Amino acid sequence: MKNQEKHAIYTVVAVAIFVLAAWGKTLPINGANKALSSNVASVRPSTTWKGTLDYHNAENMSFAMVTGNVLNWSFSTSPTLDITVLVMDAEEFASWSAVSGGTYYLMLSAGYLTSDSGVFHPSYNGTFYIVFWNDYFVDPPTNITATATLGAITITNPTGSSSWASGSIHDITWLSAGTTGHVNINYDISGMVHVLAQNVVDNGSYPWSIPSNVSGTCKMYIYDPADSYLGTSSPSFSITSPSITPGFEAAFTVIGFLVGVVGIIAINLKKYHARA
Repeated sequence: MKNQEKHAIYTVVAVAIFVLAAWGKTLPINGANKALSSNVASVRPSTTWKGTLDYHNAENMSFAMVTGNVLNWSFSTSPTLDITVLVMDAEEFASWSAVSGGTYYLMLSAGYLTSDSGVFHPSYNGTFYIVFWNDYFVDPPTNITATATLGAITITNPTGSSSWASGSIHDITWLSAGTTGHVNINYDISGMVHVLAQNVVDNGSYPWSIPSNVSGTCKMYIYDPADSYLGTSSPSFSITSPSITPGFEAAFTVIGFLVGVVGIIAINLKKYHARA
C-alpha cells in the first residue's frame, strides 16, 4: 500500500474516531440508577419513660403505625410491682380511663409480671397507644422504666414511576429502623415471587442486576429475616425488554457510512494506480 492510500485511510479512520467520541458524550447510559443512600435516616422513634407510677395510674406512648411496622416494648419496676400493658387505637384511648378501664385493642402483658417485653404488630393503619397501667388499688407507687421502639422499613427506590430495562443494574434503596441489622429482599414479577438476596446487611442499598429474561410488572419486598412482619413492599413498577437506544443506532449508522467511505477510497485508489 502506497503512502497516498495509507494517508487517505488514516484520515477517514481518524474522522470516524472523532465522530464516535463526540457522539458518545451524548449517548444515553443504560445502567445503574445511583440513588444516594450513604446516609440512611432513622425513620421511626424510640421512646423511654422513667418515673413514678402511682396506683390506679397509667403512662402512655403513642405511635403512628402501618401494617408492616413492629413495636418493641419493655418495662421494669422498682420496687417490683405487677404492671398491665395494653395497646389501644385512638378511639379506644379517648374513652379509656386509668380508674375504670375500658375497651382496648390488645393486652400485651396480663398484670402479673414485674418486668416484661414483647412485640406488637398492628393489623391496620392508625395511631396506637401503648399504655403501662398500675391497675391496683392499694399497692404503693413504683418506679417504672418503660421503653417502646417502633421499627419499619420504607423502600425509596424503585418508585411507582420507575421503568427499568432487563439486563440493566439498579440500586434498590430503603430506609429502616428497628431491624436486626440484616434484611431479605424478594421480587414479584407478574405474580411470581423470586428470592433476590437473603440476610444482606441492612445498609439501605442493594445493587440488582436484572436478569435479561425478566420483564413485566414488578414489586420489591424487603423484610427482617427474624420477623417477617417487619417489612414492606414497593409500589408496582415496570421492567421492560431491552432495546437499542437511538444514540447507539445513530452511532452504528455513522460507523457503517465511514466503513463504506474507506472501501470506496481504497477501490478508487487501486484503480488509479492500476491505470498509472
